[in-house]
Amino acid sequence: MLNSYTYQITDYFGFQTPWYVEYMICFGQVVWQGVMITLWSRKNSWDYLGNMSAVSTLGGILLLPILLLQQFIELHPFLYIGYFMLVVGVMLLEHIRRCGNMKLGYLPTVSWLSFRCVVLIIILTLFN
Repeated sequence: MLNSYTYQITDYFGFQTPWYVEYMICFGQVVWQGVMITLWSRKNSWDYLGNMSAVSTLGGILLLPILLLQQFIELHPFLYIGYFMLVVGVMLLEHIRRCGNMKLGYLPTVSWLSFRCVVLIIILTLFN
């Protein structure tokens, strides 16, 4: 889902990433967060990873309407970007809520955002 969606955005900006990049990012995120949560709260690590997977699944489901709509009408790239930011915002709020329910605080969310920012900088450097 994410591969199909990011293609619409990167193509507009004139660069493409290989098909496997999003898979590497997502797998890397799970490994990174798994290590971080184990360091912070070993007893919550499996619960956290399950919740993180649920938040990621929610994000994929929320991207689906635009991917289906683009099959019928041409959408402006800024719509993809704006909608993607909306989905990321929903995911972020849900991640914060779930971390609060598990009494983990903000550290897992900071770790998640930090990983994504570093990866974005690397991708823009390598593929632009």
